[in-house]
Amino acid sequence: MGEEDLATVVARLRAYLASQLPAAAADQASHILDGYLAWRDNLSTIPQAGGVSADQLDLNAVRAQQQAVADSCQQYMDGTVCQAFFARQTVRDDYAINRLAVLRDDSLSADQKARRIAALTASLPASMQEEISEVTRYQALRDLTAQSREEGQDDAALHQIREQLVGPQATSRLETLDAKRQQFNQRVDQWLTQRAALLANTDLSEADRDAQVAALRQQQFTAQEAIRVKARERIADQQH
Repeated sequence: MGEEDLATVVARLRAYLASQLPAAAADQASHILDGYLAWRDNLSTIPQAGGVSADQLDLNAVRAQQQAVADSCQQYMDGTVCQAFFARQTVRDDYAINRLAVLRDDSLSADQKARRIAALTASLPASMQEEISEVTRYQALRDLTAQSREEGQDDAALHQIREQLVGPQATSRLETLDAKRQQFNQRVDQWLTQRAALLANTDLSEADRDAQVAALRQQQFTAQEAIRVKARERIADQQH
């Protein structure tokens, strides 16, 4: 599609089926193709559960749409065909909806959410657990990390949440990254204090103050770090 029109694509599929399969099997495959195309056309009649972001999705509407799509398949294709085509997708969709429902449940603590998401992931077939996007896992981890800190939970609780979501090895890497980030933030805080004192020194001209700030920044931070440091400086200047 996009390179050729639908009629041409379908004709090529039918010719391929006829050339590759015995006559009875080719007829059966062509019949399945007819059902698939009719099902595909019918999808446009199913109300879409819209939303510009996941936070705005109506999960009941999403579930209703998912069920309508499944029911539609049964109308146009045999149940065994629907199972063969869409069973794995249905499991993935159910997982995504249930995971989002857990993340939205304000009655649950961050740790409880992490446990439920871990249980949902563990309920998937082993092969599908490996398919779960790392992005999806780390998005959940980001959200639950923020909630954990809002709830005032300690490092041990956060460690447990991370292990449940991404496993011990990734948790160890994250904690190492946390330590490096904390050390960097401490260095930046010290630098901002030092910089403020330099900029407040009226014995120097503005040009001399700026030159000293640039020289000391270069001494204390790498070129890559300096990009982040300058961003923090701008924020600090806006707050004063």
